[in-house]
Amino acid sequence: MHRALTSALRSVVATAELDASLSESLSESQWQALFSASAREGVLAVVYDVVMGLTCELRSSRKLLLQWTLSVEAIERRSEQQFKVSAFLAERFAERILADTLCSRDQVLNRSGSAWRQRLRLVQNKLSYG
Repeated sequence: MHRALTSALRSVVATAELDASLSESLSESQWQALFSASAREGVLAVVYDVVMGLTCELRSSRKLLLQWTLSVEAIERRSEQQFKVSAFLAERFAERILADTLCSRDQVLNRSGSAWRQRLRLVQNKLSYG
């Protein structure tokens, strides 16, 4: 089974041809094991693309293909939702950093300004009384 998974992944990564003799020799239980191994390793959607590239005669049963398709669609929906949440959080984080930066800048300027004014008063006092 590892050979089937490795062959499928190699065909994606290296754009190599999938070992046709391997796909011909997979029984339904081996297809199920490939599905399970792909899901466990987090490459279910990638291997699905490879499987869908096979001719109909080389693919697994219709039932497993349906299960695979539904699983991939769920992955895509979850990924899209995670992307939206990530974009929302990144935007909020950027706004917060900007707000904090502006607040700190204002605080620094106000402190610097008031410190500067205090020093100026001291100098003026020394000159006046000096």
